Amino acid sequence: MLEQARALPGVVSATHASSMPLAGGFSGTWVSGPRQAASGAKAALVDVIHVGADYFATIGLPLLAGRAFDSRDVAGAPLVAVVNEVLARAVAGGADPIGQLIGFEDGARNIQIAGVVRDAKGRSLKAAAEPTLFLPRAQQPTAGALHVLLRTAVTGVVSATAVAEAMRRIDPAVAMSEFAPLGAIAREALLRDRMLATLSLTFAALSAVLAALGLFGVTSYGVTRRAREIGIRLALGATGHSIQRMVLGEVGLLALAGGALGLGGFLAASRFLRSLLFELSPNDPGTLAVAALAVALVTLLAGLLPARRAAGLDPAVALRAE
Repeated sequence: MLEQARALPGVVSATHASSMPLAGGFSGTWVSGPRQAASGAKAALVDVIHVGADYFATIGLPLLAGRAFDSRDVAGAPLVAVVNEVLARAVAGGADPIGQLIGFEDGARNIQIAGVVRDAKGRSLKAAAEPTLFLPRAQQPTAGALHVLLRTAVTGVVSATAVAEAMRRIDPAVAMSEFAPLGAIAREALLRDRMLATLSLTFAALSAVLAALGLFGVTSYGVTRRAREIGIRLALGATGHSIQRMVLGEVGLLALAGGALGLGGFLAASRFLRSLLFELSPNDPGTLAVAALAVALVTLLAGLLPARRAAGLDPAVALRAE
């Protein structure tokens, strides 16, 4: 199967695994290492992934220490494993994990750590990297499901039709359930979050429009009611700029009071937003600063036209109307 996949034009490398990043299929078990044996710490719950040769090069996962799997790691050879950084710290503490033995909860076998790879997202893009144990599938050929991974020289150079045809040449009875770029799988994993973000942005924009219309209406009504006062101020020597500053200042005070009430309500409800965010606090200063700037901009736009209209009043017309 891998020979057929590697022969496809544009394919750089090919491998297989028992589960795919962000696509589920993970199996878990409890393991313990020298740190647990020395301190009596509880065993670590880990994700177990059975992989083929060239897995780490194909998936783009950098090797930080030790070695990756190769032709030595076959059935009957000493059992080896590659772990990620989280698991290396859990089982070895601050010691060098290479060469350390990992014991399974059933006590039936010990596996030697051959390499350490960088942490990567597995189950979810919103969660921290899980402790992960990679095992060579060649040493456990019946280990669950099978996913084929291809790395290509150019995105989109290999089609689902070409891969399906290559699989049919091996066994026409085997159907390919899904074929997609890893980027598409990542976007699908974030679909719900993107929908929530889009809805939130839409409602925020509607709220801003409603706030601007409300401020514009209240300010325009206030300018109309105070036409005589503004006319007297202009007749006594007030400048158009000072009238604009007066009107915009009053609008700003109104927006400041409403903003303070809104901020208080937001801070009270922020703990309910934490589950929707990843590596970002609801009380993030940068986000709050952008929100405050947006409110200030909406306020300025809502009050600017009534303020300019007030500054352009003719004192004689205003006083004659009164």
